[in-house]
Amino acid sequence: MAGLVDIGGRWPLVGRDELLSEFQRLLGGSRNSGLMIQGAAGVGKSRLAVECAEAAEASGWHVGRAVATEAASGVPLGAIAHLLPVGVDFSDPQQGFEAVATRLRSAEGRSLLLLVDDVPLLDGASAQLLRELLEANVIFLVGTARQGQIHSDAVRRLVSSEGIYHTDLKELTKDQVAELLQRVLGGPVGRQTAHEFYERTVGNPLFIRELVLGALASGDLESDGEVWGLTRGSVVSGAVVGTQHLAELISARLVAADPRGRLLLETLAVCGELSLTGALTVAPAEVLEGLEEAGLVRRQPDQRRQSVVIVHPLYSDILRTRVPYLRRREILLAQAQFIEAYGARRKGDVLRTVSWRLAAGANANSELLIEAAAHARHAHDYTQVVHVLEALPASDHTSSTRLMLGEALSEVGRSEEAETILLEAADSATEENEALAVAAARSMNHFLVGAETNKALGVLNETQYRSEGLKADRAISVTRGSILALSGRLTEALPLLAELEESVDDAADASIWLLGSSVIGGAMAMSGDPETGKKIARQGFEANEQIGLGFNHPEMPLVSLIISLSETGEIDEARRVGEQAFNDFAAAQAPLPRVWIAYHMGRVEWLSGNAAASRRWYAESIALARNHGHRMALQPAFAGLAAAAALLGDTPAAEKALRQSWGHPHMGIFAGEERLAEAWIKATSGALTSASELLMEAAEAAAATGYITSQAMILTDAARLGGARLAAPALAKLASQGEGDLVVARAKLAAAFAADDPELLMDVAEKLSASGVHLLAAEAATAAATAWRRKGRPRKAASAAQAAARSIAHCPGVRTPLLRTAEIETPLTNREREIALLAATGRSSKQIADQLMLSARTVDNHLQRIFSKLGVTSRRGLGPALGVPSDAAD
Repeated sequence: MAGLVDIGGRWPLVGRDELLSEFQRLLGGSRNSGLMIQGAAGVGKSRLAVECAEAAEASGWHVGRAVATEAASGVPLGAIAHLLPVGVDFSDPQQGFEAVATRLRSAEGRSLLLLVDDVPLLDGASAQLLRELLEANVIFLVGTARQGQIHSDAVRRLVSSEGIYHTDLKELTKDQVAELLQRVLGGPVGRQTAHEFYERTVGNPLFIRELVLGALASGDLESDGEVWGLTRGSVVSGAVVGTQHLAELISARLVAADPRGRLLLETLAVCGELSLTGALTVAPAEVLEGLEEAGLVRRQPDQRRQSVVIVHPLYSDILRTRVPYLRRREILLAQAQFIEAYGARRKGDVLRTVSWRLAAGANANSELLIEAAAHARHAHDYTQVVHVLEALPASDHTSSTRLMLGEALSEVGRSEEAETILLEAADSATEENEALAVAAARSMNHFLVGAETNKALGVLNETQYRSEGLKADRAISVTRGSILALSGRLTEALPLLAELEESVDDAADASIWLLGSSVIGGAMAMSGDPETGKKIARQGFEANEQIGLGFNHPEMPLVSLIISLSETGEIDEARRVGEQAFNDFAAAQAPLPRVWIAYHMGRVEWLSGNAAASRRWYAESIALARNHGHRMALQPAFAGLAAAAALLGDTPAAEKALRQSWGHPHMGIFAGEERLAEAWIKATSGALTSASELLMEAAEAAAATGYITSQAMILTDAARLGGARLAAPALAKLASQGEGDLVVARAKLAAAFAADDPELLMDVAEKLSASGVHLLAAEAATAAATAWRRKGRPRKAASAAQAAARSIAHCPGVRTPLLRTAEIETPLTNREREIALLAATGRSSKQIADQLMLSARTVDNHLQRIFSKLGVTSRRGLGPALGVPSDAAD
């Protein structure tokens, strides 16, 4: 828990800025007399009221406080007795009022701000006196009230006084929950973890606090050094432990239910939800209405009917843990029998009844088990598929059910178990289409989950040897092409993917067709045709939605769309699609898509230049892959994280992540890009030539595989690190071959760097900025400013510098060599910049000479010119002048 704020003390106030601003406006108005804050228990009414009071006190107001309680509500003036003058006589109301008003007014005659918690609990005399003080402008009232609290007549008149502003305080939004968690924990929080906390607490700040404290104490919430996240154990179990205080708070709320209401609440907690008819078999209508009025349950639409649920997930959690096993079993079986007696006609009824029977430890009909598993699979609830089909007797399993179970086991990261079941499915398959579907599932399980590419291809080779017919060959080719495209062999993959049928109706197996349609759009984009990639990805998404089956989630083609959009220079749209897809996958509890969406969003943010956001997305992908057992994503995600950390100047974290990437199987996707981390780590130490040469080698590797977009990205970074003259011709060739706007812009940027042409640099900077590629835009504009200064054109240089600053604002924390050295008034040449950075890190002239293949005398001569240009007298001054940490010794 190192690095946390005082987690047991007052938490930061999040999502209330507008209300605080409104309070300040009210406080300054002559006709305003108070603010009433209303809301559900735990939303932070008292916390906001205290913040308001402290803001007023900071502005010079005198502040008093009163707490209304049940105990004091029967005592006249009990809540505010401490504010009254000693011995005041209220037998003469006017005299008594004057005495109180005199006591409460400050020496300057300024009004008192009075904070009153739980205003509805005020006794009548206190409420009446406060109303009179309001009307006389003696006090400004800040009060809180819980939603649904009953107001006495005196309190109603008080809160209805003229000049009192009323606000309903709502729960925090999902984004605000994420912000609160990050501020409390002192570091980035995984999006999936923030989603889980939001879903469990529905944005209630008090519940969030208690869940966080409980999760930290139990070890369910930990930091891996990059992001805070829920541990694998808590993710798998689906439970995060709160505090005892949370249990007591919720239990106190549930006391309102009488024995019949308690039974209904327990039934809802155990079953999740009931139809309205089912709820009325447990308790009569008046009991249900009483629970609704108490804010414990609610009705909600369920197709053409209504269902009943407990209002808050945590209420269900607490209740469920307190229902004895035998009663829980009795409840589950009774509700299952009730639905079955009505014919299980509603969507999801079969899955509900089967799940309830299994939870009760009872047997379920095999036909119903299979039907329930199909429903769960359609909803992409793979954990439930596994739970249901593992209860199916072995004698009732078929090739189809084993395939379904194997796919589900693979999705939840149980790769070895999936292979065992899928082998059984292969042995029992009697039709060729069944054998093909099993082979595809086995190969993708080996590849995406087990990170065993050779095994995946071996399964396909074996299947092709045994199969016959054009459709079977096509199906195997498409599966093989999908694996090759995602493993760095795009040139081999494209002809195979081209065999994908235009329509799923013509395919040998629908799931294989869906797989191919999910991959081919991205493959086209990566091969240099992102416009076609966009079109195919959108078509694949529509087809997947219509069919809704297969190994992959139907929104997986969105990965291809994200790749295509980023390569057409539509970074903002790629970000929007990716964030929406991740949120959808989080809600659906689909682990595999979340792993890869997070990875690709890391790449989108890398392209934009927002290395901090890129680093968080890659960390998210790593955490999800670890929690769900999906090994294949770990190597590229660690490599991406390392590159992002290097760009932020966090060399230790970058080197650690790079080493971790080497410890996992190499996937090969975006061939050559895994070298970016190594290059940028070199660049941050000043070894620009070495970094640029490394990237030129990586670009050749990407070219050999057909990854044109990766080759273009790598060449661009080589140009940024001083290799523009070598990279520009290769980028120009790629731009003539490809059709993406981004590769064209990259080629122009490299040419502009090579020519040191400020006009061309500014032209490409504007295009890059419009595309959302902000870091490249900043570097282009910065280089233009440097060139203009060198040409003696200060106005143009200033304009370019302003454009650079606008782009840099989108790249928090990023400090590349181009940006650092361009801040120097007298610019350095590329060679001087490289030598200066190496010297700043403590290297001797001989070490620099050996690294750059120069003589030590040449290095010393360069250093003397550098000292003169930078206005420093020794190596020790290089670090501050360059804006980098200096280890140099004189």
